[in-house]
Amino acid sequence: MNREPLRRWIINNNDSFCRVKNVPARVANRLPDKYGYLDLKSSQNNSPTMKEMMDISLKYNGVLEGYIIPFSSRRKDCRISFDGFIINVSADIAMKLYDCFSPDEFSLYEGGYRFWWD
Repeated sequence: MNREPLRRWIINNNDSFCRVKNVPARVANRLPDKYGYLDLKSSQNNSPTMKEMMDISLKYNGVLEGYIIPFSSRRKDCRISFDGFIINVSADIAMKLYDCFSPDEFSLYEGGYRFWWD
């Protein structure tokens, strides 16, 4: 797993695990086609699928957060996974999405709403 496509958004970096934060939806949306690192059908525990999270973030001009398991980890499960997003929407829309997806964490965050799954 090459970290280059997301290097700008890495907030901690080591050989086995990298957290990413504030990845623009338009950048995340290019990852499957351009790099093939992201399984659109996968999900983080009970989260929406990666595709659903990217679609919601793209629709509402949001950002995603998650992690990279890089090739340097020598793990067999190298990947990029998103486990949350932040979107700037009305309280009504945020509550509808909350009811639909039941995030583990849901909060106001920097002028938007943060949805996160453990």
